[in-house]
Amino acid sequence: MTSSRVRYIELRKNTPTQVVLFLVIFVSFSFAFFRFVGIPVAEKLFAESFNAKLETSGEGLNEFTNWRMTVEPPRGKHGEVLGDQQDVKIYYYSPLLAIFPVILAVGLLGAGLLTAVMSPRNGYVRQKIEREIINALHHYAHVAHSEHGDADITEISDTIKKADLHRLHELEETWNVAFTDLEVLQSAIRWRERSMLMRLMRVDDAMRLYLRNHFTIRYENPVLGFIYIGAAILIIIIGLRGLQFIPKDRPSLVLFAISLEFTLLIVYAITLIYTKESEQQEVESGMMDVQSLFSGSASPSSTKQAEKLLRMFVSSPPSSLGTHHDSSDREVN
Repeated sequence: MTSSRVRYIELRKNTPTQVVLFLVIFVSFSFAFFRFVGIPVAEKLFAESFNAKLETSGEGLNEFTNWRMTVEPPRGKHGEVLGDQQDVKIYYYSPLLAIFPVILAVGLLGAGLLTAVMSPRNGYVRQKIEREIINALHHYAHVAHSEHGDADITEISDTIKKADLHRLHELEETWNVAFTDLEVLQSAIRWRERSMLMRLMRVDDAMRLYLRNHFTIRYENPVLGFIYIGAAILIIIIGLRGLQFIPKDRPSLVLFAISLEFTLLIVYAITLIYTKESEQQEVESGMMDVQSLFSGSASPSSTKQAEKLLRMFVSSPPSSLGTHHDSSDREVN
């Protein structure tokens, strides 16, 4: 086992300092968003859209958890009531409950972005980005040199970092890897050598590597499962509201269910945006099966898939393979 490999294993776990710092930033971002964005927006919305009189202090009332809104019927110039609403309506609204999922999402986003641009020693997400960079460099060093050490890792890193577009295409052909993966890794390597301000402005260059190589692979199904759970919660709460088990004058729980599903759908959309293309995943899976077949470590199912892939390759006419290769080159260029 090389020293670089040991370093990668050590980078897999976050330190207590990184975790505590992430939690502190998460709580701070969440509170700041709730206090200085969520509450003012809700106050303005209710005052301008519903002409509601808000009360946030008094018996049983609180600025963060319980408001009383008095909505009077619209009146004309002479004080006459306009429309069908005749009586004064009173609603109780909990801003914390209504947008709680959005508050958590904003807090996680803020903490994730800020810890991504910190040093690897203190940054929770930065550690994960460094881990994926090292893991990717190990993979390409193994493809290029099989047995490799720190010098080979440094050589591969410098080669990818300094490569222009033409050189990246050459590496794609030489190493038989996806061009997009090389391009994403190059952006991440260049990103970590920038200043903190520039890292913050170009944080997508690094987050894209982590999301593509780890998050979307490991958490796509859990995120989809949470979406179904959120949809089930929304259906139940809407049903309870329809059956009037939830009072009409307390809409916070319904708004909570809506904001929960909205937040989960946004997270899933981000997961889909950064997920590798299905064809690329199939090719990578097939290459892994072929490597396992020759190394003798393949399972029976993967062995059958690898044999099928090899038979398809051998049985394809040379002309068709050449045509496909040319069309692929045109698409890349």
